[in-house]
Amino acid sequence: MSKLQSYEREAFETVERAPEAQAKGFATVRRAHESEMAEDYVELIAELIELRGEARPVEIAERLGVKSPTVTKNISRLKAAGLVRRERYRAIFLTDAGRELAEACRRR
Repeated sequence: MSKLQSYEREAFETVERAPEAQAKGFATVRRAHESEMAEDYVELIAELIELRGEARPVEIAERLGVKSPTVTKNISRLKAAGLVRRERYRAIFLTDAGRELAEACRRR
């Protein structure tokens, strides 16, 4: 098939949903993504602490393939959730809850 020819697509059927139902669905997906992010971060932080004695944001960014501001934002979320502790310009450490989550992720 040449570049000029188009593929025939299956018709996309839209379903009208109430705004509240649609918002609830999007919120559920966002919570699932936040949970995945938290698990990735605490597991990596635990690994870095085990290997190097500390987890620095620059290493987290490098290993996750993201920019430093993304790490900073997500570490703030993890801190608010009680999973990490950090002093300004210092390494990141897991709280007891963070260690438990990291260990559960490793077992899986």
